[in-house]
Amino acid sequence: MRYPQLKPEKSSAENALTVSEFEYGINDEAGKWASDDCVLAECVNMNYDGDVIKTRNGISAVNESIVGLVEDDAIIYLPFTVTPTVYYKNSKPYNLSYYCAGDETRATLRFFLVDSSGNVTSAGELEFHRLDSTTFSSPANVMFMVADERGGSGVLAFIKLSSLRGNSYYVYKANTNMTSWQRADSDLYVPTVLINGRGESYEQAHSLGDFSYPDPEELEEVNLLTGDFKCFFTSDDMSSYFRLPISNILSYSPICCRLYSSPDSYVQWNIPFIGNSDTQTVNGQQITLFIDRTLGLLRFCTPNSDYHVPIMPNCKLNNIMVTAIADNDENAEPIFSSSGAVMVDNRIYFYGNKDKKNCIYCAKMNNPLYFPYSAKLYIGDGTSPVTALKVQNGKLIAFKTGETYKITTSFKDQSIKKAILPENTLYIRPDTLSAQTIDNNIGCPYPNTIRLC
Repeated sequence: MRYPQLKPEKSSAENALTVSEFEYGINDEAGKWASDDCVLAECVNMNYDGDVIKTRNGISAVNESIVGLVEDDAIIYLPFTVTPTVYYKNSKPYNLSYYCAGDETRATLRFFLVDSSGNVTSAGELEFHRLDSTTFSSPANVMFMVADERGGSGVLAFIKLSSLRGNSYYVYKANTNMTSWQRADSDLYVPTVLINGRGESYEQAHSLGDFSYPDPEELEEVNLLTGDFKCFFTSDDMSSYFRLPISNILSYSPICCRLYSSPDSYVQWNIPFIGNSDTQTVNGQQITLFIDRTLGLLRFCTPNSDYHVPIMPNCKLNNIMVTAIADNDENAEPIFSSSGAVMVDNRIYFYGNKDKKNCIYCAKMNNPLYFPYSAKLYIGDGTSPVTALKVQNGKLIAFKTGETYKITTSFKDQSIKKAILPENTLYIRPDTLSAQTIDNNIGCPYPNTIRLC
């Protein structure tokens, strides 16, 4: 027996929106609001017009439309997302946006500028390719920040990549024309975490010799954006082992060690990715440098025994320099998973991460790519997230669901350590953050509804 069937309505097959997380509203062809219930708490289409707050017109997709971005049979790694971050090009505001699609062998992350009328303009792209059966890192989160013009447009993209091996984190910067992107590795600050480091036999060498070296001193803090760090040790004629101040060195990262005989002359060991040794010639001898990555322990050896690193008459202090990368996932994850960022007084503040909901992170003034370890602040109860940071009259205001705070950052000046190093170095001290309660009953659970009037 054949039962009668309902004829599908034409509209049900054609009116599906392919937009995801388009925060500033959209109209369909009939001119309807994407949000029909018009709940004020969820509304993001608000402008301050004269003396009242009014809903504004929605944005229609035109030109290179968001619908046109959807590729047939493509894997959507990240949906088309218009972020609240605004970039001014020729004095005209654009919302920075992104979309990532591809297949099982590649992921193409595309960047866009969206104006207030919905015009979508391409702003370059990045390709991520599969290297082997287990190595394929695809974008999992993108955060934009407009900083000072650091060799380009000033636009930075903080990108979290995920793979079967875990997560990785990179910062990219856009060129002046907003048409291409490159890694900002050279802009990432590498802190010096130790000077005057000593070998395992320093006390014995000191008791037998007629010298005394300054006490070891921890200087700068780890950069939360990366695990990169630099440290200096002093040889003493008897020590072969030198322990790094940070252990758990990444297994897939390179390690560089220089032994200076003078400020302008050195021998350099380069321990490669997934390696633990390198051999170089020092004063006619073959010297191998080994690294225990778990312990952070360096060992200098000849083919038959330990190599006691000699005192260098022309570079007596801090003549061994080591650069390495520590396991930093726990520190980097909250920043690269953040949902928002603002800049105040040439400092970047990140907020809205999923793991540490009530924590904000602060970059050093005038150095947007150095986040000292201690330059972070937990605000209120950890179960209640920071929903937004806004700037009012030059003051940074933090919003939680039922609380409002004023955030103050105390500046600590940079200082030069008078240590004999291969080169003079300016060391950076972290700033101090504090919070003052404005109201412990009024806050905002919906960040997109906050408008400065």
